[in-house]
Amino acid sequence: MKRPAILAAALALTACVSTGQPPHVRITNDPGGGFLAHHERWLNHWAALGTAEVDGFCGSACTMVLMLGPDVCTTPGSVWAFHSSSDGRGTIGLEATALMRAYYPPDLQLWFDQNAAHLHGADYAQLSGAEMIASGYVGPC
Repeated sequence: MKRPAILAAALALTACVSTGQPPHVRITNDPGGGFLAHHERWLNHWAALGTAEVDGFCGSACTMVLMLGPDVCTTPGSVWAFHSSSDGRGTIGLEATALMRAYYPPDLQLWFDQNAAHLHGADYAQLSGAEMIASGYVGPC
């Protein structure tokens, strides 16, 4: 995620906290990126009782937003892109992948194992928001 987007998210979170409202994030284009940064972002958001709406592209580390459980929803036209975490040397990072996968609902974990666990880098297995909703992986917005 680029710095302006991180700053905007931080400002939105600060504004919500200062008004006493739980923070809400609307994801429209998050290709993922740094595993640790995304992991920390969603843990902090979860701790603040935040909600999230996926209404666009959510790929790679962005999919850890699913740790919010029932507090995340998706629109039918959104796109979710899954693959294993890379270790920075072009191979699959097993520990980061296992942690990322652990935040998925059990049925999505099985789908991930069959369709995305072998992919990394620029290769993804995708599901539409409509497919995510129909499969029961996440609720509709």
